[in-house]
Amino acid sequence: MYRDLLEEEPLPSKSSGFRLVGTWWPKDRPDAQQPGQLECIRDKGSILEVLNGLGKEGLDYVPLVHGKTIQAEQVTACGCSSVGFATSYERGRYKSAYTVELLVLGGHYPERDRILFREITVDYSSLWHWVGAQLFETPALWPSSSLDAPWTVTVHPLRNIELFSGPSYRLLLNYGGNIRTTGDNWTFCLKPYAHVQCVFHKPASFDQYLPIIKSFRDFLTFATLRATGVDKITAPLPTPAMFQGDRACLYHRDLLASAVADSINNPLFRVADTAGCQVLLNNWFTKAEKLQPAVDWYLLTRYTPRMHEDIAFLCLVHAIEAYHRRNKANEKIPAEEHQRRLAAVKASAPQEHRRWLLSKLAYSNEPSLRNRLEALLHELGPIVSNFTIPEQFIEDVVTKRNYLVHSPPERADKVIKKETYRLSESIEFLLDACILTELGMGAQAVTSVLHKAHTLLRKRYGRD
Repeated sequence: MYRDLLEEEPLPSKSSGFRLVGTWWPKDRPDAQQPGQLECIRDKGSILEVLNGLGKEGLDYVPLVHGKTIQAEQVTACGCSSVGFATSYERGRYKSAYTVELLVLGGHYPERDRILFREITVDYSSLWHWVGAQLFETPALWPSSSLDAPWTVTVHPLRNIELFSGPSYRLLLNYGGNIRTTGDNWTFCLKPYAHVQCVFHKPASFDQYLPIIKSFRDFLTFATLRATGVDKITAPLPTPAMFQGDRACLYHRDLLASAVADSINNPLFRVADTAGCQVLLNNWFTKAEKLQPAVDWYLLTRYTPRMHEDIAFLCLVHAIEAYHRRNKANEKIPAEEHQRRLAAVKASAPQEHRRWLLSKLAYSNEPSLRNRLEALLHELGPIVSNFTIPEQFIEDVVTKRNYLVHSPPERADKVIKKETYRLSESIEFLLDACILTELGMGAQAVTSVLHKAHTLLRKRYGRD
């Protein structure tokens, strides 16, 4: 046997990567079992290495792979794409490597769309930071009179909150604290926990859960001002597995845990800061089609913290333009009037130039970046009044964007002197104000939230 691939390995751990060693085969080829190992690193994904590949000649893509570990645990790997192979000339064998899109520990499933669950539980890396509730009350110091004196720890009851209720599923927030005693001397550990349950009214495939998990991850990234990853996904099994117990563990390559260390940023808002977080989440999900393009550009700067400041600036400009285009008036004059104007211009232009002229005028009725910023600042007047954005803000943003995109040399000296990250901070502030308002938060509440979160910007440009 391939000794290197059959060493004992620990069972999966939610806090770090793990390795599963056993035999693997395509779902429809149980007679083609080959030894191999599957390694899952929480911030990099899953790699399956199989001796002699999956199939007689090896396959570039295998939609469904079954595995059985040396501890007799059942594994299903979906979407396995070949990333290369290594040959051993001494033995005449080769080892193929595959990336895994979806990994399910706890059972063999015949088809991907047959991976069905009524509910799943998701642990997010920043969820507790968003909850921010006090769960334990303890004395400041141990009683000094005697070591035998009683020491009281008050534990608040567990909380269950319905975050969102849609036509086909619900989102529930569960959080509380665990008390674990160890040893004979009653040493105990107090540990908070929080997770989200997604419950469908009838069994749903994981592909139906996936966009919901991603959307709530983005919500937490927006709310906490830190990149959020998925630490663990579990779902109840109809039949308990031998080692996994009564729950399956799932890992998807698009839901990797964040490799970025937690920042020291205060959250934009917490559950306790909003009287109706259900209203915010309801609007987050129901307005996803309009908000998602702007959210994707905005959060790209969160998920990529080492991004060059010029690239981050352009991402934020794209975000503010996408938000205005999808949610505000995207025409300077009424469409009917604009069409009449185009018809008049076309009629007066020479035949050989009409096609070129119309292509140049295709977006002539859309607001420019300057127009969009002016409109948003005017609309957010009551909210931004305490954060007096510099008068040159719009001019600086437009000039910087034009320089980075079009590189006009005559403006280089002026633009290089501008501090890009300060402009980015101001755009982030505008985006936060726009999105919070779109989610249904009142102007006074938005002002209060931004007053706490954007302390640096307020000190630099505003007034207390």
